[in-house]
Amino acid sequence: HLGRQLHDGALQDIQYWRLQAEIGGAENPPQSPREALGAIGSGLRDVARELRQVAEDLQPVAARRQDLAGALAELGERLRERHGVACQISVQLCEDVPAAVRETFYRIAQEALGNACRHSGAAEVEVEVRDDSQSVQLEVRDAGRGFEPTGVAPGRLGLGFLRDHAEWMGGSLTVWSSPGRGTTVTVTLRRPFRGA
Repeated sequence: HLGRQLHDGALQDIQYWRLQAEIGGAENPPQSPREALGAIGSGLRDVARELRQVAEDLQPVAARRQDLAGALAELGERLRERHGVACQISVQLCEDVPAAVRETFYRIAQEALGNACRHSGAAEVEVEVRDDSQSVQLEVRDAGRGFEPTGVAPGRLGLGFLRDHAEWMGGSLTVWSSPGRGTTVTVTLRRPFRGA
């Protein structure tokens, strides 16, 4: 996840601004040297902001002094700003759910939301966390372009990451999708929680 975030975001931006510096901003004429340097400086400030956010995302939810609902709402707002996709968040968790489960749900939602924003073409993505006496469940839904799950290699679209995280906690992952009918990613963790 981190590697793709850096590769698809900050590293491509740095490469772009390096090329702009080498050609002196000639890609967008007419620009004075001062205007070209100003544009490069502005672009690099955006890259620095993005790298700061990546570093913050590496901190556990608990270390950021946030609950899961707050962390997901903040993530949804960042994705709305970056991709223009609205994120509706609903979290209902009992207080006894361990921090490791909350962290796992955050990481899975982070990946699934990022996938939806980058690939689905949907205007809105919904995230719902439900809790009952038997299990907790995370669901990420979009009404976007969808895909044919059997035609996707296991490591693509972050599915391997999602499956590994769910299974590490003793849970299960299901992905429902159909071309033109959106995608639903569901992770279910049953009590008692493994690794928590």
